[in-house]
Amino acid sequence: MRAFIAAEIPPAIQEGFSFIQKRLHYSGAVIKWVKPSDIHFTLRFLGEVKEDKIGELCGAVENALRGIQPFTVSFGGLGSFPEHGYPRVIWAGIKEGADELGAIAEGLRDLPEGCGEPAEKRRFAAHATLGRVKENRNITALRRSLEDPGTAEVITGRGYILRSLTLMRTAPGPLYTPLMTFSLTTI
Repeated sequence: MRAFIAAEIPPAIQEGFSFIQKRLHYSGAVIKWVKPSDIHFTLRFLGEVKEDKIGELCGAVENALRGIQPFTVSFGGLGSFPEHGYPRVIWAGIKEGADELGAIAEGLRDLPEGCGEPAEKRRFAAHATLGRVKENRNITALRRSLEDPGTAEVITGRGYILRSLTLMRTAPGPLYTPLMTFSLTTI
């Protein structure tokens, strides 16, 4: 099965993403939007994981999260990857909690053999993917909309307490099924 470890985002903030997607749609850029209820932070993409390795994987994730307390995540700004040239990914950025998310992602890099693909070599960049640009059309208007503070104001400064991570199974297409929830320490 294909899987990843995610930090989910509350529905109230996901509704703000829907508003942003509508605003960016008016730029005329051709973008395949992520369904707002599916927007999350991917902390570790696992790829194919054998069913008989799930228990070992869950134990390794619990060990990596040991001692991590719940923390605040808040949003601030929009952007794209890559930053210059033809954008491929449109994202919502993090104002607060990026260091904590990065530390968790780093702790999830070294999982037991057979518990997923090797971790990406590039440094983790905390972001929530809103959509993927499909054509190099109306990019100037899209960049202008991304830079307009009014576009992101509906999420800027909005935050929540991250209390858990989720092991997600992904089917072909963006269909996610939660398999296991890992609570952050509350002691």
